[in-house]
Amino acid sequence: MKREGTLVTIDGKPALRFERRYRHPMERVWRAISDPSEMAQWYPANAEGDRAAGAELTFIDEAQRAAARESGGPTRADGPMLRGTVITYGPPKVFSFTWGASYSGSS
Repeated sequence: MKREGTLVTIDGKPALRFERRYRHPMERVWRAISDPSEMAQWYPANAEGDRAAGAELTFIDEAQRAAARESGGPTRADGPMLRGTVITYGPPKVFSFTWGASYSGSS
């Protein structure tokens, strides 16, 4: 398994695809990548919204920015709220979505 991502094209746009294998049951990994409270442990923003293809997601990162400011770490510039759209939602194997102007996905 490669540690680096693979450059792919999705809908005519470049994207990076990463493949990982975990020593946990698929259901546990699925919760980690799709449940908002679990995503908050690793994703740089709270992803709020329905988990369904076509649904809008709102990425709220104020808590993360406040913690970074408090510790003296870098933060993204204050600006408009980041939004995205669920592209594919197929439990327990595929969850892909746009994030701002980028594409993100898990499967």
